[in-house]
Amino acid sequence: MGLIKATDTKATAAALFSLADIEQQARAILLRARAQADQILAEANRVADERRAGAAAEGKAAGLAQGQKEGREQAMAAAKTQAVAEQKAKIAESISAFSNAAAKVDAQIRTIEQSAHGEVVKLALAIARRVTRTLAANDVTIAEANVREAVRMATSKASVRIAIHPSQKAALSELLPQLKRQ
Repeated sequence: MGLIKATDTKATAAALFSLADIEQQARAILLRARAQADQILAEANRVADERRAGAAAEGKAAGLAQGQKEGREQAMAAAKTQAVAEQKAKIAESISAFSNAAAKVDAQIRTIEQSAHGEVVKLALAIARRVTRTLAANDVTIAEANVREAVRMATSKASVRIAIHPSQKAALSELLPQLKRQ
């Protein structure tokens, strides 16, 4: 086996390795890695804090908006219910007042009709007395017709009493037997 020999000994100087140097380099690498990890973690925490704050603000704003919307809806519903109840009460009160006024008007109309009815009957009787006196004095057939009508109206009575004027007694005495047969 052959040996190769270097002619320049300076270039082929053996490099010395020390385990302590390797450990020191490893520590330096670990320290840089830890520092980078701390920076990454700090940045992640900062971003997370910003996002949390943004999310909290968004959540608060959304909650506030939703609460205001629901509050308005509830207030409107309550106001509507209250307004409807108030209007129902007013309508019922108006109906009651109108009914009372109508009842009073009806009572007054009945009172007026009753008093007027009596007056109208008195007037009609006075007119009838004058007309029948005038006509009956001149025409016996009117007296006969009046007697027949009076008997017809009183047919449900067991006995009927008719008063006649003495001047017409003779003329109507012939009519009485006919009326008794009917």
